[in-house]
Amino acid sequence: MVKIFFNGKRPELIFSLAAFSRRIDGQNIILVPADPLLLTKEEEIQHLTDDIPDLLAVLKDDEVNDIYVLGIGASNKTEEEYLKIFAQRHKDEIALWVDTHHWSEELLAEIGGAKKVVKLHPVSCLSRVKSLGYNIPPEWQGAENGMRMYAANPAILPENRQARRYGLILKVSQTTIQNRQRDYLKDDAYFSIYKQVVNEIFLAKSDALLDSLEDLGLLMTEEIAQAKERIMADSPYFLGAKKAGRPVGYLPWEEIEEYINLEEILEYGCKKYPWLFIIEYSCQGSWGLYLASENFGIKEFIAAYSQMAISKEEFLHLLNAEIVSCSTLV
Repeated sequence: MVKIFFNGKRPELIFSLAAFSRRIDGQNIILVPADPLLLTKEEEIQHLTDDIPDLLAVLKDDEVNDIYVLGIGASNKTEEEYLKIFAQRHKDEIALWVDTHHWSEELLAEIGGAKKVVKLHPVSCLSRVKSLGYNIPPEWQGAENGMRMYAANPAILPENRQARRYGLILKVSQTTIQNRQRDYLKDDAYFSIYKQVVNEIFLAKSDALLDSLEDLGLLMTEEIAQAKERIMADSPYFLGAKKAGRPVGYLPWEEIEEYINLEEILEYGCKKYPWLFIIEYSCQGSWGLYLASENFGIKEFIAAYSQMAISKEEFLHLLNAEIVSCSTLV
């Protein structure tokens, strides 16, 4: 059995995972989303396999022949210690560790050792994998780059066909899970989709479920673009702020779908209205406000009034007064 530990925060790694799968085809391959801390807590991680219908299993007591690690590195001394613990535990099993983080000479020596299993690249894991002799179709490299760019700016769809498809699939899956108040990095459903994406790339055969998720991702993108056009700066709740030269952006949204990425809209709105941007929404029967500000302490304001029995209208009028009277920027 081969275990591949990979950084679940990096969707572009799907192509490197597919390359590994091609090279070691014929063995039982287990994909394990992880980070430096989780590497030291292997028994708590959900492992993804393709030998049962829903692609999920917690595997114990299986004999591991080789371990691959992809896109996991240390950002500080504490994480370095986590990596050392993991490497010491599996010193005879680690076959390859590919990453884009900066590694200290000490960490390289301790983990890479005489076998020099650690292979680094400043930007692209896939480029490093290719340099090791793995068969990488040319279109995968363009797709990997497109997915990195899409992750950095989801408002711009990649021109590359594969990057657009898989970027949308993983983004809409992630967003839906987060809108259900769950951590997508710890969610079985997200990494089940992630594994299906890797399988599709490996098999070069379209998957019907992924087709439907891509369509949903395109719908998400279209609805977000339309929502940005509906943002208003003349809400009756914030006339005072507008008169003071501190306009507030306001977006009312009735019955928002759970696949809508509100964070993208908040970031866009807050850049346009740095004093305050608000999304008023309802979703599956619940009502709420999303607020963002670059110019004053919105979190502190919310904390001060969150326990008070006041109406939405009273809360918004208080916000207006706070913006008008605010004399210092955060």
